[in-house]
Amino acid sequence: MRRPFRFVPTALAIGAGALLASCRTPPQRSALHYEARDATGWTRAGTGRWTAPAAGGALSVDLHPTELRLELRLENPTPGRLTVRLGPQTTRDPDAAIGELQHRRLDPARREGTTAFLPYLSMQAIDVEPGTAVTFWLDSPLGREPSIGQYFVLVVDVQGEGHAHARLMLPLQATNVPG
Repeated sequence: MRRPFRFVPTALAIGAGALLASCRTPPQRSALHYEARDATGWTRAGTGRWTAPAAGGALSVDLHPTELRLELRLENPTPGRLTVRLGPQTTRDPDAAIGELQHRRLDPARREGTTAFLPYLSMQAIDVEPGTAVTFWLDSPLGREPSIGQYFVLVVDVQGEGHAHARLMLPLQATNVPG
């Protein structure tokens, strides 16, 4: 008696396995980064770098060239305290975690006052004492992963002691990494 052909069940088993494996494989994603769209009020300080005065402090923004990441630094050389709040102009969740921050002394020889990395929530008020700087690493400025072409306005609000106040806006768009 002839044996049934075993090729068909084997091929079906291999095909089903490949189908299941492809369902679990994450889709390929384009490498994205943020680009400034209208930097009114900001000064270009190099590729992807912007600076601006802010209520007596010095603000800098670094747009990472190959990743969806922003680095912002506010230095306070004034004799008074500065309070900074930053995040997207509109957000669905006002308590969205958008990155981390760290306080440091402006004088690198003095280590006291340096903090560990702390979580940062969108538009959370952070005090920057005289002679210190705060650096924000925003890995998720929208509180979620953006899609290609997505546009948002990053708002940086700095309040100094007294009447000094600055509200800076930096429109950003997620685009493909060139190359």
